[in-house]
Amino acid sequence: MRTVKFMISLILILILVACQLPEEKEYQSYFSESPSLVSENEINNNKLIEIWTPEDVVSNTLRYFSHQYEEYEFEVTVVDRLDLVDTYYEALLTNNEPDLMIISAQDVGAFSGLDMFETLNVEPYYNHQFFSKRPTRELEKYINDDGEMYGFPIHFFPYVTLYRADILGEYGFPTDPDELAAYISDVDNWLNMVTTLYEDGLYAYESTQTILEWALDTTYPFDGDYQYLYQAEPFSNLIDVLIELDRLDYDLDLSIWRTPGHQALKNDRLVMIQGASFMDDIIHDWFPEQEGKWRVTTLPFGMRGIDKETGLVATIPKNANNKSIVWNLVRALSDDLLNLHALSTNHPLFDQDNLGEFYLEVLNQPAIGKPSMLDKTAQLLWENSVYRVNQGYPLNETFFQQTHNQVIEQVRNNRRVLSNN
Repeated sequence: MRTVKFMISLILILILVACQLPEEKEYQSYFSESPSLVSENEINNNKLIEIWTPEDVVSNTLRYFSHQYEEYEFEVTVVDRLDLVDTYYEALLTNNEPDLMIISAQDVGAFSGLDMFETLNVEPYYNHQFFSKRPTRELEKYINDDGEMYGFPIHFFPYVTLYRADILGEYGFPTDPDELAAYISDVDNWLNMVTTLYEDGLYAYESTQTILEWALDTTYPFDGDYQYLYQAEPFSNLIDVLIELDRLDYDLDLSIWRTPGHQALKNDRLVMIQGASFMDDIIHDWFPEQEGKWRVTTLPFGMRGIDKETGLVATIPKNANNKSIVWNLVRALSDDLLNLHALSTNHPLFDQDNLGEFYLEVLNQPAIGKPSMLDKTAQLLWENSVYRVNQGYPLNETFFQQTHNQVIEQVRNNRRVLSNN
């Protein structure tokens, strides 16, 4: 009954808000180290294992994993991201859920309060050797108020700053990744760099809209106690930067995904950008002649986080069949995808070594917030603010305070709904 009431509450909240690839390898399971999930008498005769995911990161792993369970059939269904929350809710409410639900890091908050998934940080799922190889900060995001891990992160790209070390060095700015990270963590330092470069026709950011977008794409607006975090540091530091850039009236519109920004990148004018760690491949493919001229460091202003849009979290519904096999698959997926970061040592774009170590360090640093059932509330209101930035609204304290007030008021309404159910 508690679960049904909670689901009804979530649906009511959504209505309110709306009104506003690895190589093949031999797989070794560690599951035998833990107690069996089910007794021999409870083994389900269902030989079909269903997997739902917004992105097919599963098929490559299944190429070798399925050989361990040849009597089983694995069926992967790619769910449209726009329909994911509704599709998964309906499946959970009607007991038609698959055996493995993979959820985007952007949407996982909508499921964070449900008592409908296996708890993964206790036996028989928990294995110290396996868990200890993952970034602790990432694991902690998916532990609910009761200390139960409802989801396991299997895919995550840290958001980082990519910069032209050769050009920054010409202007006397730090080029060592650690030194530059310390320098741009200070708002005044970052603005000084931006202003100095701008005077010579060089650019250290794409646009104010882009800065706000990556800030929203890498953070969660609430902490574990549902306290709103965007009015406090470090997010407030970023807002101060946006206000100052608007006052300076630089009026940059250099998104690298559009012609002006792409050309600025090509012509050595755009010398610093923020993006997910896979941006190294994209820039290298675009401009191989810039090989060895770039380096990578952390985000400015003390910001940290992953790319929520590409991040993926595995959950096992309590009604799933063959849970031991499903968990072994989650572990295999996690190992394969983690190797994208952990085994990375260097990249031809960068004049820099030990990238895997750097990315794991970033993933282990504190990020803003954790997924919550209130995320969609803030997301829609902040998306409206991004739209207004695009329309040329002046960025001042009033602009951002209005958004803060809207979020806080909507959260108050949502809590009222929850308390009445």
